[in-house]
Amino acid sequence: MPFEKIGYRRLYDALGCSLVGKEEVRLSKLMGEIEVEIYFGPRPMLGIAVINQNSRYVMPKGIQNILKVEYNKDATKLSYSGKFFTEIICIKQVKVSQELSDSFHSKDSNAQNELLRLSEENADDFKTAVDLIAGIIGLRFHQQFVLEMINENFFTVRNENDWPLKSASNDIRILESISLNSFGIKSLEKNIKEISNKEKRAQKFAAIALGWLLRAWPESNNIYKFLSLFIPMEIILSGYKGDPENEENKRDKINKIRDIIVAQNGQEYKKLLKFFNQIVGNLRPSLVSRFEQLAKEAKIKGWENDIVAFQRFNSMRNKLLHHGDWKVKLAMLVGEKEIHEETRNLQDLVERYVNWVLFGDDIVYPSKWRT
Repeated sequence: MPFEKIGYRRLYDALGCSLVGKEEVRLSKLMGEIEVEIYFGPRPMLGIAVINQNSRYVMPKGIQNILKVEYNKDATKLSYSGKFFTEIICIKQVKVSQELSDSFHSKDSNAQNELLRLSEENADDFKTAVDLIAGIIGLRFHQQFVLEMINENFFTVRNENDWPLKSASNDIRILESISLNSFGIKSLEKNIKEISNKEKRAQKFAAIALGWLLRAWPESNNIYKFLSLFIPMEIILSGYKGDPENEENKRDKINKIRDIIVAQNGQEYKKLLKFFNQIVGNLRPSLVSRFEQLAKEAKIKGWENDIVAFQRFNSMRNKLLHHGDWKVKLAMLVGEKEIHEETRNLQDLVERYVNWVLFGDDIVYPSKWRT
């Protein structure tokens, strides 16, 4: 069976960077099955696509005209302001059928799309290698070499001069058509009056929680948004001590362990008991336990399901933060669609409970995405 080359490229505008005594530098490194090409200079190997995206936000009727793409193999011939780039290319050879190989080299579009699909199928390996190289460049030399990513492409290689690319633009959010009526204006006036009559400390608390929501709303990266949404949730849960039943069960288990230590009655048991008591003294109710207390207190419609969902969201966050397991893709989901849906569900939950803590009701802005 023949081999074909597939790959992934990331192109950065190396802002303010240059080389001493040279126009460009190319480096090659084999990382397992992946060949990595690193380029610094004005002419990236796979060229540059300048995507003029009028806005990150668009109404449904205007989506056809939002993107304008200008591509050139020679980056110096484009109007793009950047003149020096960092390019990292990963190439992997894969076995394919003779039929697929022949069709691809005959420029059959279906065969080309199949090889591009295989490139995307290897995304985890490719992105791991690029993250590693780009991270070393940024950390050990300077972050400006890899600060501004301008192109991200999966590709396949037909010959030395023909590398079909699959390009991606920045995320685009399709908006809803919203109209504020007179009832809504009166409700807004009432909400502002209520919050302005509260103590300064309460206003500050509300501002911090809402401020973090404001930061999370425009975030386009689903993983970053997912993690950001936990900050306003942690803020509103700061005053909760955990579900009483859960905390009682925890205390029972702690006491049983303490009894076992005391029963040892050996020379080291006092040291062990002191150490155990220090650990217990530093324990605080888990985020899940505190949310469960809030949910039972608020009793918003569907609160039982919210508790189950939040346990899942918190487990996802812990895997991302504490294990650094980015491959879990938010609870071992595979597709971007599923990641987007989980992030949207977490946003819905956070908004409803932040709203309840601040305003004492379940009146949150309506949306076709709200569950």
